[in-house]
Amino acid sequence: MNSLKCFLVLWEFLDKFSGQFQTIAAFIGLALAIYALIYSKKQISFSQSERMFALKYQISNEYFQLIQNIETTLNKIAYLLEIELCDISTPHHPEIETNVRSLELQLKEVSKNLSLTKNSLNDFNISFRKRNQKITIDTLEYVLNYHIRIQDSILSTQNSVNNIEVTTRIIQKKVASLYP
Repeated sequence: MNSLKCFLVLWEFLDKFSGQFQTIAAFIGLALAIYALIYSKKQISFSQSERMFALKYQISNEYFQLIQNIETTLNKIAYLLEIELCDISTPHHPEIETNVRSLELQLKEVSKNLSLTKNSLNDFNISFRKRNQKITIDTLEYVLNYHIRIQDSILSTQNSVNNIEVTTRIIQKKVASLYP
């Protein structure tokens, strides 16, 4: 009987102060909702900063890969100009001489363009690293897409240089067959 009386007293107390309990519960719910909002905002901010870091890292990797590809191609061009094309000597065959000179001019033009691209990339990288203003994700994505287009251009240039190398080998074989 004692427990029943205690229960009835508790029930009366809850009935009497139910409005206050609901108000307290609403404030607790509101406080939890505000906390969840603040926490989600921090998570979004953290996610964006992580994305920014990943894009900056990817741009740096792309930059070094571009410079490495340009250097490789420039070295190949120098090899073709200084070794392969210089070895082709045809004193009495003007057609082959014309082809060799044409290949030399093409290689020098490609080398000049690659050097300009390399200098532009270096200038861009220096200015990119010195930037004090806040860089947006959209800006980083634009830069990354630009680097990808440059990479496509460099790969196309490398294919052209490879084709010139094949042409040089063909000319060397032709010269070797003409002048054994």
